[in-house]
Amino acid sequence: MKRLIPICAVTITAFTFSQCTKYEDMENTYPQSTTSIGALTALLAQNAPSIQQFTFNAASGGYFIGSGGAQISINPNAFLYPNNTAVTGSVDLKVQEVYNKKDMICSGAFTTSAGRPLISGGEINVTAWQGNTKLKLANNNSVNVSLPAGSSQPAPMFEFRAPRFNGNTDFIPVNVTTPMTTSTDSAGNWVYQFALDSLDWTNCDQYMGMPNPTEFSVPLPSVFDNNNTMVFITSPTSQFASRVWYWEAQLHSYVCGYYRLPIGETFTFTAVSEINGNFYYDSREVEITEDIMVSMYPQPISQAQLMQNIGNL
Repeated sequence: MKRLIPICAVTITAFTFSQCTKYEDMENTYPQSTTSIGALTALLAQNAPSIQQFTFNAASGGYFIGSGGAQISINPNAFLYPNNTAVTGSVDLKVQEVYNKKDMICSGAFTTSAGRPLISGGEINVTAWQGNTKLKLANNNSVNVSLPAGSSQPAPMFEFRAPRFNGNTDFIPVNVTTPMTTSTDSAGNWVYQFALDSLDWTNCDQYMGMPNPTEFSVPLPSVFDNNNTMVFITSPTSQFASRVWYWEAQLHSYVCGYYRLPIGETFTFTAVSEINGNFYYDSREVEITEDIMVSMYPQPISQAQLMQNIGNL
């Protein structure tokens, strides 16, 4: 595998000499002070899919249908307390469903695994609580889930898990040799079916083809950095969304880290920023070439238009 920094350093050095005049010409269009990324994070969180709550008796179990179509079947006595004793009384089930790129970006449930893009057939986060106590499963078949897959037979998907999303957390494959079970529901629509082995995120995914993986970098004008800017990568043809986490201060660029993209495929790079209460945005659809550099120049945008644009990715 090629080393990241030498390649990126050569690429960005060439960029610096060829593009510095353009950046200098633009500096007067940007504010000179920056604020934290907190307002941008809050805006995305406000537009994330809602966390739904269902309450039932632990001894009885239950069956619930989420607002996005997820079906959740809970066996009697399905949960344990942290000390491994059986849960009694009322239980609150919390559910978050994710089916499109906007929801992936706003919830932070990015579809990557070990540096590779994942094409998603749907994601769901299921947790169980009694008061402030987070519960765990009594066994691996205690909770069964079906996610909607459309009116025609879906492509094979595999099961991936993520205990949480923080920093560059990825999905971890549970089984990439046997596809998830698919069937039709009472309305004749297809669903993915699986049992939970833990209470966390589950993703119905398949790996994106990576015949010729390459590195990438995203240079930004000097006012934009990892304190006020996020960079996302999405696919215009499939349900894939990722965030670029690695900031190289010396190169003033987001860089790929251990992530790679396939040469010859088309992706959309999107930069979103918040500076002094104002939002900025740039988005560019590009065909991936070897060691590609995608220069971004975010421009002012309203909150409403920003969220509309993210919804259209």
